[in-house]
Amino acid sequence: MVITTVLALTALQQTPASPAIKVTRTRTFDNVKSIAVAAAPTGSRIAVSSEDRVVRVMDLARGTTVWTFQGHPQPVYGLAFSPDGTLLATGDESARIWIWDLKTGKKLREFNRVDAHSRGIQSLSFSSDGKRLLSTGRDDILLQWDVATGKRGARILGSGLNFYGAKFAPTGGRIYTATLGKGAMWYAIANGKPIGNADGTNGQGVIDLDVSRDGTRLILAGRDNRGQIVDTKTGQRTGWLSGHQDWVVRAAFSPNARIAATASTDRSVRIWDVKQMRSIQTLEGQSAVGSTIAFSGDGRFLVTSNDLESLQIWSVTPPQSVPSVSAKRRK
Repeated sequence: MVITTVLALTALQQTPASPAIKVTRTRTFDNVKSIAVAAAPTGSRIAVSSEDRVVRVMDLARGTTVWTFQGHPQPVYGLAFSPDGTLLATGDESARIWIWDLKTGKKLREFNRVDAHSRGIQSLSFSSDGKRLLSTGRDDILLQWDVATGKRGARILGSGLNFYGAKFAPTGGRIYTATLGKGAMWYAIANGKPIGNADGTNGQGVIDLDVSRDGTRLILAGRDNRGQIVDTKTGQRTGWLSGHQDWVVRAAFSPNARIAATASTDRSVRIWDVKQMRSIQTLEGQSAVGSTIAFSGDGRFLVTSNDLESLQIWSVTPPQSVPSVSAKRRK
């Protein structure tokens, strides 16, 4: 028994600790005034829209612009890549939603605006099969669209909830949305009925959310100056992300959901260890209205906007990518 115990302790002492995660700024694009960003599902490409109504698709690893899309009459706040990375959806303040082909750089279609949103687009999200697009409007309405035809599908009315960003769940037939009225809400895709919610902000509301790639967790950005991690199966909060001094307005998981980033109107972006629910780094000098944030699909980069709204690229070490299938099998 003594020998077994000693061996066990020796093995424990020799087990290497997980490497510390560090975020380091590598580049600033002063000519890109970022108002919205989205990451491709894989690789190092992102889409970024700026105040001049231009949308750029950039390769962060090379520091180059792959495509430049123009033509929107108003600034673009809704951006989303299709799951296979071949399409980009853009939605602007005039409620126009366009689909772009990322192989040719051409606009494929514009969605029908009849009986659709009456105000600007806040966010966009593709379904996991890429066949549907979800739009959040400033008119307090969520709409589903047929990507192939551009025709409007099911509608969900906020009726005073004040919808903010919304996302399709990776699995499970749900839509998750941030609201000022009831915190995070989730709805059934099939019939649009509410099936759950999570708040905990003392009635102050949630401004943004993200869902982990495996669909098991939500991260919420609250007007009570805190973030939250929520278990999607139980609807229960598993931890607080406390430390910001003002509203938390954006939140994002890394691809492997080991870390997360939150942006606040206190001019900072915080990086969090999601398992331990602790802040591991603070990025200062960020946008006063709340930085745009996105992790690249390969987990190598984080994108933010500084207090001049210029696009900043940060290197994430070690990369927080999703393990490959072969790596998962070896474990």
